[in-house]
This record gives sequence, C-alpha cells and structure tokens, in this order.
Amino acid sequence: MKITILGSAAAEAVPSLWCNCTYCRQAVERGGKDFRRRTAYLIDRDTLVDFGPDIADQCRDAALDWNLLERVLITHPHSDHCNVTDMLWRQPGYAQNVRPLEMLGTAEVLAYITQRLDALGKPEDADTCEYLKLTYRTIEPNSTLTSGDLEILAPKANHCPGALNFILRRGGKSVLIANDTAIWEDASWQFAAGAGVDLAIIDSTAALRYPDNNGGHMGVDVVCRFRDRLLQNGILKPDGMAIANHFSHNGNSLHADLEAFYTPHGIAVGYDGMTIEL
Repeated sequence: MKITILGSAAAEAVPSLWCNCTYCRQAVERGGKDFRRRTAYLIDRDTLVDFGPDIADQCRDAALDWNLLERVLITHPHSDHCNVTDMLWRQPGYAQNVRPLEMLGTAEVLAYITQRLDALGKPEDADTCEYLKLTYRTIEPNSTLTSGDLEILAPKANHCPGALNFILRRGGKSVLIANDTAIWEDASWQFAAGAGVDLAIIDSTAALRYPDNNGGHMGVDVVCRFRDRLLQNGILKPDGMAIANHFSHNGNSLHADLEAFYTPHGIAVGYDGMTIEL
C-alpha cells in the first residue's frame, strides 16, 4: 500500500489566503514544506480520501490517471474536504467519457453535496448521483464495509455531524486516517480496538500554539495522548508509524518547529507530497 499526502493544511491553507500573520509571511519566505494545501490523500492509484479545493492541482502533481480512480471517500461535510464545485465538472457538457465513480461517506455528506449542487444550478428534478455519474454508498459511523479489494473501517470522528475517520486495509497493510477529530468518544475506541494498523495519520490542527486543544481538532500534546492510546488499544501496532498532519497557520508552527517537538515523541510531521510505502 502506498499513501501520498496530497495536502497537509487545514481549511485556510498555508500561507492562508488574505493573511499577513508572522507565520504566513515566513511560510512565503521559506516555501518548501511550509507551503501547505488543503488535506487530502491518495491511496495507491485508485482511491482518494477527501476532495478539497486544491484537488485539481494536487492530482496533477501526483500524475493521477483518472481512468484508474475507482472511489472517493469523504471524511465529513465541510468545504475544505468536500469540494462540490469541482464535482460539478462531471456533469454532461463538461468532462467527456466520464467513468463511473464510487463515492463513500455519511448521509450528511450526500445531503451536503446535494444542497450545494442545487445552489449551483443542478435541475431540481435531477438525481444527484445520476447527475454526476456517481454511485454513492452511505457509511454508518463505527461500521465496516468493502469496496473492491479495499476493506474500510469507519470510526466515528469527534468533529461535526456526519464526520468519520477511516481505517483502510489492503494486501495485509493498513492505515488510519484520523484528521478532523478530537479524542474519540468511547464507542469509536471500542469499535477500532485491536485493528493493528501499520500507520496512523493524526489531526494536529492547533499545533504548538494550543497544545491542549481537544475541541474538534487536536494540539500537539493531545496528538501524543491520542497516539499513545492507539498503541494501548492495539489500534496502532507497537512498531507502527505515526504522522501528525492537517495544520492551521493559526497554530503558529512552521515545519521545523513541528519536527523539533514531534521527533522526540516518535511522531513524524506530514507535508505536501509525502509518500509512505507500507
């Protein structure tokens, strides 16, 4: 299994649009890993996790062959992870020879997509899935399903209504994608117990500025506690890898600052274009 971090930022990206804070200005000066687009992931060559406002450039940079893409998993119904405007170009009259595509998420995600398509001009009598040539599969929180050869476990995220995290298994390897969450509620810990993933990617939105933040997102100290509990509950293998990802510029943390904190804790720092082979 190959995981590519297509983006590593929170909703406003880094540097943030319109922002002149110290950290955005330093990101402009430094570039490289301090340039962060909105969080999304490519699993092997056939699966996207999230579909944000930077997805077109991200997929071009990753040389994604659309003929190989089979599914898109959406973690939750927020615009930085569910970019309905760019889904619209699947409609008749724009893209040609569009392949069928499976999209998976909660009922709240489908309602979000439909509501925004209606506002963008979708005919009221047109079915959302037929209009976009999608097969939509509704995922219930704390449930398991398969798509092709991909096994999907969906712990309920502690973020907003309709939010999920994902454990993805294929070929004897597995990854937990846990961005846009605070510490899980008990039911999610019970559901995922013993999963034994090889890699955990963990929300670190609040970064160093708010280390104890646990309100829908996590600060650095909470990330460490979350990783430790993953280990204690057998969700992350003892020799598994942890990566912090999904950073806000309001966390006041450049890449080097984050590495200085996380490296002694055995946690890597995500960046745009980072690839992990399991």
